[in-house]
Amino acid sequence: GVSTKDAEPNDDIEFVVQLKNKGNTVDTFDITLSSQKASWATFGIVTNSVNTNEKTAIDLAVNDVVEIWLLVEVPDDAPDGIEEFKLKATSRGDEGIFFEKPLYVDVAPNRAVELITNQDTKELIPEVDQTVTEIEYDIQIINKGEDQDSFKLIILKKEEDGGSSQRPKTMTKDDWNDTARSDYPSDVLLSKTNTGNIPADGQETITVTINVKDYNYDPGSFKTVIWAYSEGSDQTEDDDKYSNVI
Repeated sequence: GVSTKDAEPNDDIEFVVQLKNKGNTVDTFDITLSSQKASWATFGIVTNSVNTNEKTAIDLAVNDVVEIWLLVEVPDDAPDGIEEFKLKATSRGDEGIFFEKPLYVDVAPNRAVELITNQDTKELIPEVDQTVTEIEYDIQIINKGEDQDSFKLIILKKEEDGGSSQRPKTMTKDDWNDTARSDYPSDVLLSKTNTGNIPADGQETITVTINVKDYNYDPGSFKTVIWAYSEGSDQTEDDDKYSNVI
């Protein structure tokens, strides 16, 4: 099986390794684990297709095979980098006979982004002789992750405006349905929809221009929702990490 798996903070990663008695007699094998991050891991022997950590020793007849499982629960504050988890099976008949299988979890940098504006709400005085009145906001995109990153920005739409296609795969439908949407997304213009590479704790500013049409000049309030997410170090969709909205 695969010896190295990619992970992000708060992921659960599972491995399954086969152990075979290649000796010429029945033997008992003790299963142990060593790792600098052993507190992340639980392991045991697959019994009747069920993972249980109640057994860490197994009797095997000649040529019998058993599966050993390893579960790595990557904590939310895990540092990025490769962590080794080494499973070892040792014969009780001869401690000099053992099998070691190193397994690796490659933890990606923790990616996070925050959007900040110094004014969430602005009052607009319409230019009554114009069909459109503009209002602008400056928004700071702050990289709250552990490494430099770039971010994509979108204007969240309601379902009837095509918003259903915007739901990220990392968010449940219920959470998505509870997320606020823009009232008039087609009237909103972002100065850019992709940031440059922003260092950790660094920021970049964009301008949001809202074109209020004359048919909305009557008193009222309108909401615009901007969403930012990390595109990941290799720009793949699998690395999308969504932020909260502004």
